[in-house]
Amino acid sequence: HDFSDKLGLDNKDRITFYLYSDNKFVNIGRHSNNSNFGIKKIGKEFPCSGNYISKSFNNEDEDFYVRMGLPDPDENLNKYTQEVGKDIGQFNLTDCQKLTMRSRCYFGKKIYSSDRKPIGVLMIESRRVKLKVILNGAKKELSKNVDYKNLSTVIDREFQYILQSLY
Repeated sequence: HDFSDKLGLDNKDRITFYLYSDNKFVNIGRHSNNSNFGIKKIGKEFPCSGNYISKSFNNEDEDFYVRMGLPDPDENLNKYTQEVGKDIGQFNLTDCQKLTMRSRCYFGKKIYSSDRKPIGVLMIESRRVKLKVILNGAKKELSKNVDYKNLSTVIDREFQYILQSLY
């Protein structure tokens, strides 16, 4: 909840912490101001591949992964499903209909233990095409990789030690 407030997330956003354990990701905390996107079940497990969580965790170029600009699922669910499928592999209409939040933007930040071993992913999702968060005291729409790099730095500086304590 504190993360959400400090970043200025609103009813179109959700933040979740996934811990990597036993070759899978486990949802150990989630918040959204929108009750439709909030916690359904703590401890839900996700596979270690074929999703945006794993793309974030396994990204070797950056310690984050960002996907902006997914089509509006309310306007064309088939197009949305196809685009997500191109990103993550096996994903069909049945999978899409199971989602509690059909996000148009994903930002996954790899979280490290104190000895720099990857332990999980902090995922921020939005129904907007791009994230809108508070950076340097002002709410800003993030549209460039450098904006997301700045968000990654803020998470390292402000939240990393808290997330490490959950490990």
